[in-house]
Amino acid sequence: MNAVLIMIGQRAMFIPHSGYARSEISKLDQFAEHLANGLSPSNAARAVGWQPSHGNSMLQRIRKRLGPQAI
Repeated sequence: MNAVLIMIGQRAMFIPHSGYARSEISKLDQFAEHLANGLSPSNAARAVGWQPSHGNSMLQRIRKRLGPQAI
């Protein structure tokens, strides 16, 4: 693991970093993308490798996090 030098004013801080950025989006984000592209919750769940019945509960989780704008 490498350290990344961060300068804040006159202070230097070394932050441990593996050198790898997380390139994959989460399954919940993938699920939301499938919904945005017009798939039903069950088909979107199937597309990310979940059981179709899991789609509705994940949609409810998204709605709860985003509030009224997600309806």
